[in-house]
Amino acid sequence: MIATIEPGAGAWRWRRILIAVGLVAAVVVAKLLGADRPLTDGSFAAAVVSAGALGVLLFCAAFAAGTLVGVPGVVFVVMAQALWGPTVGFVAAYLGAVLAVLATFVVVRRVGGRALTRLRWRPLQRVLGQVERRPHLTMIVLRTALAMSPPLNYALALSPVRLRSYAVASAIGLVVPILAMATLAGAVVR
Repeated sequence: MIATIEPGAGAWRWRRILIAVGLVAAVVVAKLLGADRPLTDGSFAAAVVSAGALGVLLFCAAFAAGTLVGVPGVVFVVMAQALWGPTVGFVAAYLGAVLAVLATFVVVRRVGGRALTRLRWRPLQRVLGQVERRPHLTMIVLRTALAMSPPLNYALALSPVRLRSYAVASAIGLVVPILAMATLAGAVVR
C-alpha cells in the first residue's frame, strides 16, 4: 500500500484562493481579447496580431489552454501560419507547442502523479525501462514521431520522467514535426 500525505487545511485554502485568482485573471484577459464575441469575426486574430510581441505570448497561452481542453495542436499551427506567415508563424507555433506539452505534463503529473510506475504489465514496464535508461533519446524519438499526441503527453506525465528531461526532449523532438506542419499549413494558407 502506498502512503499519501494529505495537505493541511491551510494548503487547501491557499490553493482555492490561487485558483479563484487565476480564474478571475483568465476572465479579464478573455474579455480584453474579445473572447465574448464569436471567433468567426476575427476578433482573436486581430487582438493577437495587434498586440505585437505580446500577441505571440497570448497565442502561446491560448495554444496551451486549447491543448488542455482537447483542441488539436495542428489547428494552432495553421492559425500561426495564417496570422504571421512562415518565419514568425513557425516560431509562434513551435513555442506554443512546447508550452502546450509542458502545461499538459504539469497538470497531468499534478493530478495523476507517477501512476504508470505502479502498474506491473510487462510491455509497459519494458517501455518505462527504456524511458528510464535513455530518457532524452527515447522521448526525442517519441516526440518526433508522435508530435503533440495527447496519449503520449499523458503517458510521459504519468511515468517517472523528470520535468526537466521532458522539457528538453520535447523542445528538441518538436522541431521537425512543427516545421513539417507549418510548411504544409503555409502552402495551404497561401
